[in-house]
Amino acid sequence: MAKKMMKNSVSVLSALVLVVASATSMAGGVDVANSGNGRLKLSSKLFLGLAQQRAEKNGVTSKEAIGVSLDRAYFALKYKIDPVWSLGFTSDATVDTRLSSKQTRLYVKKAYLKGTLAREAQLRLGVIATPWVGYEDKLFKHRYVSKSYVDRKKFDSSADAGVALAGKLGAGFLSYDVAMVNGAGYSKISPSQTMDLNMRVGIYPVKGLTLDANYRDGYLGDKKLGVLDAPKQTTLQTLATFGGAAYRIGVGYVNHEKVAGSVTTTDIGVIAWGWLKLNKWGAFARFEQTDTDQSGVSVTEQESRYVVGAEYAYNKQVRFSLAVDHANTDQTGFVTGETKTKDRVGLYSVVKF
Repeated sequence: MAKKMMKNSVSVLSALVLVVASATSMAGGVDVANSGNGRLKLSSKLFLGLAQQRAEKNGVTSKEAIGVSLDRAYFALKYKIDPVWSLGFTSDATVDTRLSSKQTRLYVKKAYLKGTLAREAQLRLGVIATPWVGYEDKLFKHRYVSKSYVDRKKFDSSADAGVALAGKLGAGFLSYDVAMVNGAGYSKISPSQTMDLNMRVGIYPVKGLTLDANYRDGYLGDKKLGVLDAPKQTTLQTLATFGGAAYRIGVGYVNHEKVAGSVTTTDIGVIAWGWLKLNKWGAFARFEQTDTDQSGVSVTEQESRYVVGAEYAYNKQVRFSLAVDHANTDQTGFVTGETKTKDRVGLYSVVKF
């Protein structure tokens, strides 16, 4: 089935290449205005894909789709007020990639005030990047093909409304990012009765080695007046990576617990990923395994997922990947014998300036 899906996707490869390559002009953003100490910078990033998706339930096809998708379209501006203060704004347009949906959504991804008080203390206030998701995405370098584990599972969001303090200590040996956020993510930034704690601590003992831990605790925006037994969610995860400019490998562990009334659901996740770059060519792979248990239920739901791809860097602004994404779930919904599979194969690209 994977070969057939790959053949269908590659059949229109040339058309997508022409569309994407036409946007290759600049990288890293463009300075458009300067006034005294102030500087305005614009940038944009597109995630474009041509893929075939297929879902099966108990061996029977339940959903199928093929076509070009706009997975993400970011437009950002940053304005440096002076050496201490700056502000940023990022919009996020996306076509809902669920097979049952055809809606286009536009969000305010970020809208914040940042104060660089010192190397050891940087303050962010507004709709801000959360401590973990974007950090791991930068290490993995293939967000345009696959989200991070907690982002895909919706245990965390890449941005949220809140306040954070971050910095580096000990000549860069240790970094921290501690945030109090509304909890529901940037798609729903309204306040609730309480805020969530979201924090990351990283240690870098030798060059190329990163050791990080993340702790998140709260209600993800669900605790409101009049709502009884709002589900409390706690996530603890660790990630160790090693590499440099040409390669990086990473292994991680995630423990997520959701308590809703008398029912406790626990997800244990193990993650391994790596990428290799040789001049313009590269390869990457990602593996995730999840065991989900629920109180009062003797059956364990098990999900395994892998992503494998080959990459070509046209230049600093444009990259392409041919990738296969396969996920299989056994005992779906804690029902013995229930199975579910999802396959996605195609061409993916990131275009930026």
